[in-house]
Amino acid sequence: MTNKIFLIGSILVVVTAITFGILATGGPFQARIDRFDKLRYDDLVSIAISLACDGVLNKPLPDLPNKLERSSFSDYCRSYIVQDKTLIDNETGEPYKYTRINSREFKVCAEFHDTARAKKKSTRTYSARIKFYTNSGCIHGKLR
Repeated sequence: MTNKIFLIGSILVVVTAITFGILATGGPFQARIDRFDKLRYDDLVSIAISLACDGVLNKPLPDLPNKLERSSFSDYCRSYIVQDKTLIDNETGEPYKYTRINSREFKVCAEFHDTARAKKKSTRTYSARIKFYTNSGCIHGKLR
């Protein structure tokens, strides 16, 4: 009888722990959403760093490219190479939205499930001339 009570108690503890674990983390569905949002954020940061072209010192920068394409990066800033997959949203397959505000400012945006959570999950950092806006899902950047 004691073994049966211990077995039932152990099963209840394990089921309770699993249930609380899923509730605390959001489960596999939330993990998938978080992974896509983190990839989006990391892609936007990579694009913004490439557009900021910080690796080219003591040289005048050309005007920002008009389109967000891999070839425009190689023409624009040779110190950074952007992969084609970085320019495309991993979940939707759509390109990120790029806006050239003027020859020295840009904005690159993505549709996030939760922008604030994506930024918290990422370890990517960037210069002070690049700012991520959680309300719009956009990074706004200025050249030096």
